[in-house]
Amino acid sequence: MDLGIIVATSLILVVVVVVVAVVVVVVVVVVVVVVVKVVVLSPNYPRNYPNNARCAWTIRSSPGTQITFSFSNLKVPSDRYCLSDSVSVYNGARINSSALMLRACGLTAVAPVTSTSNVIYVMFRSDSATTGTGFSAQWSTRRDCYYNLRGSSGTIQTPNYPRNYPINKHCTWRITTSARTQVRLSFTSVNIQNTYLCAADYLANENGSTEMGINVEQEH
Repeated sequence: MDLGIIVATSLILVVVVVVVAVVVVVVVVVVVVVVVKVVVLSPNYPRNYPNNARCAWTIRSSPGTQITFSFSNLKVPSDRYCLSDSVSVYNGARINSSALMLRACGLTAVAPVTSTSNVIYVMFRSDSATTGTGFSAQWSTRRDCYYNLRGSSGTIQTPNYPRNYPINKHCTWRITTSARTQVRLSFTSVNIQNTYLCAADYLANENGSTEMGINVEQEH
């Protein structure tokens, strides 16, 4: 069984092994973990934000997750290209024009955006003219490549197998067996991008468990 086809991109596969009480049959459960937070981003919300404000937040979740960002309220004076007061959301941990996912202003609803990584950067700015009540926003994180496997035997494979696995994936298989047993992993074939010290794509085995968390950093 091939684990995948070589592609020049980043793929991280983590196998987590846990021993618990007796399990009789093999059950494979695809778990989608979602964490929702509500954040008030603009200064003084729900009162008017000040002129010449500059605020930035880095929203960071666990590796292997994606972040969806959406507005629950938006009242920011608008112009044609949102060049005065605006909220900008970037895919990644810094300002990069090619990573801009959203620039919002005005009073109308804005469609949610979803990152391709586990980090987004949110920037709010106002000019010296009019202000508004600003905005509140919420985000959710999603892990779309996480598997719980229980039982005495089973198989795992990379996404899209036997075709190329996708880019920027962080997949986890959590293998649980009965108490006082050991788990043996046997690979019939491995075909993953070969780099020095496995700096790009790699497969790792962890004895234990991991939990998904989220961290938000506000810059002052």
